[in-house]
Amino acid sequence: MLLYLTAFVAAFCMLANSQFQVEYEWSYVNFTWPTKGAYQKAVRDGTYVPQNNAIVAIKFYKDNIYMALMRSSQGTPVTLATMKNVAGGGVKSNPLLKPYPSWSMNPQKSCKTLQNVQSLEIDRSGIMWVLDGTRNGDVTKCPGKLVLLDLNRGGKVVYSYTFPEEICMSKGCWLNDIVLEERFGGYAYITDSSDSDPGLIVFSMKQKKSWKLRDATMFANLKVVNYTVGGIQVPIVLNMDSIAMTPVPKNPSAERQIFYSPLSSYNLHSISDCILRNETLAATSNWRNQIKFLGFRPSIGDGMIVDNKGDLYVGLITENSIAKWNIHEQNLNLKTVTTNNKEMIWPDSFGMDDAGNIYNLADFVNYFFIGPLKMSDEPKIRIFKMHIGTKSYLYTEI
Repeated sequence: MLLYLTAFVAAFCMLANSQFQVEYEWSYVNFTWPTKGAYQKAVRDGTYVPQNNAIVAIKFYKDNIYMALMRSSQGTPVTLATMKNVAGGGVKSNPLLKPYPSWSMNPQKSCKTLQNVQSLEIDRSGIMWVLDGTRNGDVTKCPGKLVLLDLNRGGKVVYSYTFPEEICMSKGCWLNDIVLEERFGGYAYITDSSDSDPGLIVFSMKQKKSWKLRDATMFANLKVVNYTVGGIQVPIVLNMDSIAMTPVPKNPSAERQIFYSPLSSYNLHSISDCILRNETLAATSNWRNQIKFLGFRPSIGDGMIVDNKGDLYVGLITENSIAKWNIHEQNLNLKTVTTNNKEMIWPDSFGMDDAGNIYNLADFVNYFFIGPLKMSDEPKIRIFKMHIGTKSYLYTEI
């Protein structure tokens, strides 16, 4: 009887962890202000408008969560933040975020500070690669840049790279997402969702140089428009967006595949990182012959991630779902992992911790574009969690 009960409990626990569960939720985002007076002044002068703060990306390192907050309208005092990742205890509501690496790096006082962060990635050494390159509005006149912060030294800036105008326009660029290659001197592959110049940007840490690849597969499908998410229509067309990469191969010199897709598209494509790293080839049109069409997603999608087992996780926006496909299978066959029509509104950024957990940020981001917004106690932003027992693509494949 005891053996049966133990088996039943184990099976129940496995079932409970087989889907994404809400770990954190926010009806509005607030911060750890230096003083009460500073908070009150920010509310009075409109520097902080609670309902205008949206989390758009999450990553994990040690016991902390790091987050990007887009500045799509007035009242977002912080564009990069952190908080402790507290295990257990049920759903945590409205936890405060701490500006990262400091308050002084978040105000737009000069082009050396963080202007408008859309995404980030953290390498295995604890260096956070921050995309401060959302320039599709009037938030800042500073050029787009990539900033590297050392998380083991309090967020010290160890390198900052300003993108040339021909790669990331100071008016119109939208550096949306990033994956990292730690071999060959270090590379970052970055999607640019620009309305007029979308593409895939390659940054070489060794060369301190960037180049950009442009192709028709990186543009939105103009027929994929006017979809509804969370009861709110999205009339805009969004170009190159999602990106993911296969795990580190066991053969240290073997190639890896980069997966990408525009947001307003059902198509999923891939290309070898060997092609992307070849700047000379990228300057020609010959590299386009190496693009592979993998198949169709059942929905438009935003965030993607691959674990080191080769499972590609994809957020399906109009289905309020997350699906996965093992990249070793011949044909694209996305299988639904979780559907939550009430709470998983706009599944976006993914992240993984060191304990084998995968997370998804459902940020209801289209809500923050309709403005002006009203305060509400109803949660709009959520972080979901599921245990899968693997690591991210930054680790060697298993």
